[in-house]
Amino acid sequence: MEIGGPDIFDSQFGVRRLQTNTESRSELGQEDFLQLIVAQIQNQDPFEPVENGAFIGQLAQFGTVDGVNNLNDAFAEFSQSLLGNQTLNAAGLIGKSVLLEGNQIAVTEGDPIEAYIDANSQSGVATVLVTNAAGELVRTLPVSLVNPGLNSIEWDGLDNEGNAVPEGTYFVTASVFAGDTELALPTTVKNRIQSVNLTNGDGNSIELGLASGKTILFDEIQQISQ
Repeated sequence: MEIGGPDIFDSQFGVRRLQTNTESRSELGQEDFLQLIVAQIQNQDPFEPVENGAFIGQLAQFGTVDGVNNLNDAFAEFSQSLLGNQTLNAAGLIGKSVLLEGNQIAVTEGDPIEAYIDANSQSGVATVLVTNAAGELVRTLPVSLVNPGLNSIEWDGLDNEGNAVPEGTYFVTASVFAGDTELALPTTVKNRIQSVNLTNGDGNSIELGLASGKTILFDEIQQISQ
């Protein structure tokens, strides 16, 4: 029989072996770790016991891992709480208008149509095309680029025949000629917020539903107004 083997400890000192949990688990908890430490002490070679430094190091390592796990749990709870507060605050934006880069606008009775061309330092007269949700052209507008940045698109909600267009979603595109080359210009539009939702993905972002039917993330907003 091997000196210091587990059979000697079992017969002479009545040391209980570490029982294996029959339930399948993917990770060890604090109780499992303490059981392993006790089993290690009980079954060590009495002629070559575990050094104090190694034993303390094992305890310190477990304490560090356990502390990190607790810290992660605390941060996860804090993140969910913060997201809940952000959602409540964002709900107060419903009914307000936001300015953002894009070309999708809403024509709604009582709401002014606001859209802008970013001239990108170009000059001259830009051409703005307004199309409906079916892609049909409803209005062509000339816009003088008097500013190197944003220039307002003045649209009264009428089509090329002078008839009021139905309420709904419309799209604006802009371009200008630089010599013989036609350059597309980015547009910025104003929309009214109608809903606030959490994303269906990771649940860690806030989405805003706009009157134009477009959904944007909170950080896409350039400006908020009444």
